[in-house]
Amino acid sequence: MLGDERDGMDGDEPRDERRRFLADHASGHWTMVELCERYGISRKTGHALVRRFPLEGESAVEERSRAPKSCPQRTLDEFEAMIVAERKARRWGARKLLRVLSDRHPSIVWPARSTVDEILLRSRCSESPFFSTLRGTRGR
Repeated sequence: MLGDERDGMDGDEPRDERRRFLADHASGHWTMVELCERYGISRKTGHALVRRFPLEGESAVEERSRAPKSCPQRTLDEFEAMIVAERKARRWGARKLLRVLSDRHPSIVWPARSTVDEILLRSRCSESPFFSTLRGTRGR
């Protein structure tokens, strides 16, 4: 694969292998199928690289982020702040927090209880039930 260690190309950077792939493609000695098999990539990836290079130049061979550009299901920061603030004031669990916040703000569509649990864990307002059972504090 591009970036993997292969015979004769140990330790090469992925961008160097991509440059070699593009040079081999430009030479016209191999078909796309042969090149993709040789470099251990899919034809879709090979075609994408060949298509991007004339448009982007050298930046086409650089590593790209695989992180999503957005997360539409993510809970809004304002809602998370309201949940955390209420938890710090009351020390209630996710189910009761949701019930109280839903009564106070009926126009807001609140996340599921499991999401509220995750928010509380992330903000260190709660601890995993697994760890609390290890310390013997479950069911205070």
